[in-house]
Amino acid sequence: MKNLLIKIDKFLDKHALVLLALLLLLILRIPNLFEPHWYGDESIYLTIGQALRAGQNLYVDIVDHKTPIIYYLAMVPNQLWFRVLLIAWMSWSTVMVYLISRNLFKNKRSQLLGLFSFVLLTTLPWLEGNIPNGELFVMGFVLTGVAFLFKTQAWQWLKNKKIKSAKFQFEPAIILTGIFLGLGVLTKVPAILDFAAVGYLFWLQIFDSQEKKLVDKIKNFLWQAGQLLAGLLVPILLSILYFVVKGNGAAYLQYGLLYNLHYTSTWTQDLGNPIINFIFTLPGKTLILAGLLLTFSLAKKKFSRRFRFLAGWFCLSLFASLLSNRPYPHYFQQLIPATSLLLAHVSSFFKIKKTKNNLKKIIIEAGALFIMMGMVFSIGVILQFKPYPTIEYYQKFYNLVSGKISAKDYAQSFNYLIRDNTQTAAFLRKNKVKSMFIWGTNPMLYDVSDTIPADKFTVSFHIQDLKAYDETMAHLEKNQPQALVVMKNESDPFPAFYEFLKENYSLANDYDHLTIYLKK
Repeated sequence: MKNLLIKIDKFLDKHALVLLALLLLLILRIPNLFEPHWYGDESIYLTIGQALRAGQNLYVDIVDHKTPIIYYLAMVPNQLWFRVLLIAWMSWSTVMVYLISRNLFKNKRSQLLGLFSFVLLTTLPWLEGNIPNGELFVMGFVLTGVAFLFKTQAWQWLKNKKIKSAKFQFEPAIILTGIFLGLGVLTKVPAILDFAAVGYLFWLQIFDSQEKKLVDKIKNFLWQAGQLLAGLLVPILLSILYFVVKGNGAAYLQYGLLYNLHYTSTWTQDLGNPIINFIFTLPGKTLILAGLLLTFSLAKKKFSRRFRFLAGWFCLSLFASLLSNRPYPHYFQQLIPATSLLLAHVSSFFKIKKTKNNLKKIIIEAGALFIMMGMVFSIGVILQFKPYPTIEYYQKFYNLVSGKISAKDYAQSFNYLIRDNTQTAAFLRKNKVKSMFIWGTNPMLYDVSDTIPADKFTVSFHIQDLKAYDETMAHLEKNQPQALVVMKNESDPFPAFYEFLKENYSLANDYDHLTIYLKK
């Protein structure tokens, strides 16, 4: 018993940093467990998860535009369990950041800054860290994949260790990294830029390799990148095979894979200047990204290997967060792993021996980081980025637990639809409604009422975007849902739907923001 206690004491002492980080994460996420059903994307995931539990086929009977893993994760019993899953997932991600930080940085200051900046940036509500969005689940896969690189030649090179020629060396760890990155892509497609970041690590070796011939350097890069790509393709090809066997192959291709290309190009806006407008086009962003990556590739004497890799990862993550130019806070979560590690890298400057050469490199790297952060700030201003309030979030929860506000008022403060949805859900349960159709955007109502959508689309903007009016009417006429809900802020006339509504349904209840009809 005494030996066991000694071992536990040593373990706690050795890993006190990550244990404190996990405790902070848990404390900050307690209010997450008390939120109502208020957030659209989360409710779409849970609605689709509920439909999958009921036996519906993903991308055929029920549709959204993301790759499949996020929906299978949402097959949990309810929202509370989805939030618990997120806490467990982010705890694992935090452990991975801890392991990566310990492996990259020797001093405790760097490890502490990298770890706690990650916890705060991914947990606080300002970037929607309190919501089970796809970016947070992607993070766990990506960071696990990066951790598998520890024993590879490329990672040893990154840590400035002398390595022998890695010519055509088979490294299973690279394939495992690719597999986890592939799982990230199957959670949300922009994770492909995290895959590119690992490929960039291999690319950088071309400029520092001990190989004398350029052709050998390129062959080594292609060999490493080929192993990474092979790993990436394993889960993706297995997912295609899975849906083909289920008879859903064409639908998976249309909605799970190709629709993402369409979705990222549907948001256009005039930013007030033709040059800025071009910069935010896909060609413009790609040119800037290529220029930055090439700069870090060539400037091996100006920047350390570690900074070049982390800066490249940061730039690729920023590109990923801007694919659609939507200023949604959770899109910027993809930036956090690279940002946290860059901050840890900067803090390591204080432990570097201040020679003239090192001091020059420190100034250049600090300046480059300042410019990159300035670039993010400028993008936020241009896109009118608005983070969610954080102090108000915790103040509101304190008012709830201290009895200063009621549970109803607390819930209503998240979304103006909460009161209507709560009353409508009670009405639907009373009338034993299990299937309905909502014309408008209110996926929270499906979720809170435990009902299944009568159409394959959960929100009206997907129907409008894909011009799927005839297909929707065919589903409604075939399924004859027990209830129809019309959101009062829905402006699309959709005459065929309203004719179907008038002929087959009668008014049941009218609320402030929605009207519910029952089958005659």
